Amino acid sequence: MKKSTSEFKRQLMLFAALSAFAAGAFAETATVDGDEAEVTVSTNDDGSYDISSLDLSDTTVFADGEAGAYLVTLGDSTYLVGDTTLKRWVGNWESWQPYIYPDSELLAEYPYLEYAWDLAYDAYVAVFAAYGYDITSTYPNTDALKAYWYEMTYTNGVAKIKVVEEDSGYTLYWLGEEGDTLASDSYSMTGKVVNGLEGANMYVFTADALPDTSAYRYFVSMEPDMEGTNETPIAAHYHFQFGSDLDSLLLYGELYNSTTKNIADKYWYATMINEDASDLAKYNVILGMHQAEKWSELPSEEDSEDDEASSDSEESGSSDSDDSSDSSSDSQSSNESSSDAETSSDSGSSAIASLKAASSKLYSEGSSIVVRSSSARNAKVYSLSGKLVADKELVKGETRISSLQSGVYVVRLSDGTVGKVKLASK
Repeated sequence: MKKSTSEFKRQLMLFAALSAFAAGAFAETATVDGDEAEVTVSTNDDGSYDISSLDLSDTTVFADGEAGAYLVTLGDSTYLVGDTTLKRWVGNWESWQPYIYPDSELLAEYPYLEYAWDLAYDAYVAVFAAYGYDITSTYPNTDALKAYWYEMTYTNGVAKIKVVEEDSGYTLYWLGEEGDTLASDSYSMTGKVVNGLEGANMYVFTADALPDTSAYRYFVSMEPDMEGTNETPIAAHYHFQFGSDLDSLLLYGELYNSTTKNIADKYWYATMINEDASDLAKYNVILGMHQAEKWSELPSEEDSEDDEASSDSEESGSSDSDDSSDSSSDSQSSNESSSDAETSSDSGSSAIASLKAASSKLYSEGSSIVVRSSSARNAKVYSLSGKLVADKELVKGETRISSLQSGVYVVRLSDGTVGKVKLASK
C-alpha cells in the first residue's frame, strides 16, 4: 500500500512538472535589480513571458518576498513586479528641516535639539578622524554641519506628506507650511532606481491624474526605514525627490535595471520623518545619522547645560578673527531671533524666512536681496537646486545683491547666517 501511494505521488509530481513545461514554464537567466539571477517563468500563448508566473516568495531571488517591488529583465524587456502601491509609505510625514533650525515654538517642544546636534557633530568628526580624515576645515563647528544639511534637504515648500488608504487605493497629499494642500492624487509605482541616494533603492511613483506640468507629478523616494530598537528607537524617515520632469530626476529612466548610479542630483536629500514618532525617536534621527550614541531616554537639563558650558569654554579660547567662531558665539541668540519667521521689507515685497540669525539681517526688495551686516562679510546665494548663483563680498552696513530672477534662494553668510529668500516677479 505504501509503495503504491508513493508511486501515485511520484506520478502526480511528474504530471505537474510536465504540465508546467507544457504551459511554457522553464528556468531562465534574468536580471533582478541589477544582478543576474535564475528564475522560473511561464509563457503566454503568443510566446511572451507571463510575468505573473514569477514566484516572488522565493526570497533567494526576491529579497523582500511579495511585499517588495523589483525590476526584472527577461530578454529585451524589463518589467516592474511585486507590490507597486504606496502601502509602505502610509503615515504622516514631516520635513526634517525645522529640526535643523528650530523656531522658538519647536525648540520649546524639543528643548534638547541643540544638545543633540552638538553631540552629533562631535561623533561625526570622530568617525572621519578614525579613518584619517579631518573634516573640521570644511565643518569647523555644529553650525557649519547644520548649514550643509539644510542645503541638502530642502523641500521646495513642502512641509508635510500624508499618505492614506482610500477607496482600496492610496492617496498622497502634499502639504504646505500653513497646512494647505499643495496637491493630492493617487500614485502608481512605475519604476525603481537600483542605485539611488546613498546607493539605496528608490521607487518611482507617477501621479494618476495630475498634469504633466505639476511639480508633484513624480515622487522618487526611498522606502521609509530606520525604526531603531525598542531601547533606542529612531523615527522612520526617508529621502526623496520630486518634480514635473522625470528626465531631470533620473539619468537613465525609471526601468534602468543596472547598479550604475541612476540619480541626476546626488546632492538633493529632501527628507521626511515620521510625524507621530516619539520625541526620543526624533532626537535619535539626528544622532543616528551621524553615528553618535543614540539615547535610550531623554537627557536631563543638567546634561545639556554641562555640554553647552563646555562648548562655550572651548569657543572663548578661539581666535576672534575666525568667522566660524563668530558663528558659534552667536548661536545663543539664534533661538530668540529665529522665531521671527518672516521679516517684511519696507516696500512690502516678498519676505525672507530667517533660518539661522546671527549679527546680520536679510530681506528681499524687488529683484534684490538686501543684507544688513555689522561688518564686512561674504555672502553666497544658491538656487534651490544647489547651484551657486551669486558670490558677493559685503560691506559694513547695507549691501544689495541684484539682477536675480524671481524665485526662492538660499543665502549663506560667512558669519553663520543662513536664510531663505523669495523674490517676486518684477
